[in-house]
Amino acid sequence: MGVWAGTSAARGHHRNVSIGIRILKDYRGQGYGGEAIEWATDWSFRRAGMHKVKIEYQESNARVGRLYERLGFVREGVARKELWGGWEVVG
Repeated sequence: MGVWAGTSAARGHHRNVSIGIRILKDYRGQGYGGEAIEWATDWSFRRAGMHKVKIEYQESNARVGRLYERLGFVREGVARKELWGGWEVVG
């Protein structure tokens, strides 16, 4: 799990972060991802004082997209051809 505020301290006044998780294949579908995202979102708003929390995922991963929507995230756009070759999770 990670919380990223960006690469420049000058952008801190915007008060937004990106969050993300990776769950090993053997542990998917057991609620760990939802719990981690809920924790990171709550921490970002309540402890870090963020104004906006963003999360990105590959469009081909419809399952995680449904999870994020269930947790209250709203789709704002689609970044087409953002990644070359896609992601590979080893584990």
